[in-house]
Amino acid sequence: MEQYGVSSGTKAYMLQFYPQIKRKIIDSWKRLFRHHENIKQGNLEDVRSVQVGLW
Repeated sequence: MEQYGVSSGTKAYMLQFYPQIKRKIIDSWKRLFRHHENIKQGNLEDVRSVQVGLW
């Protein structure tokens, strides 16, 4: 984001001027939840590491 002169991910997401950065942000969310269904079902075999975010 520095090379585009964007000071924060929030600004890149909220403004319509940075569609490429916004797409990268949205695509990154898939990685946040990639183990969600396995964990809910108690299947931890393929789950190596998990990070938690609270809002």
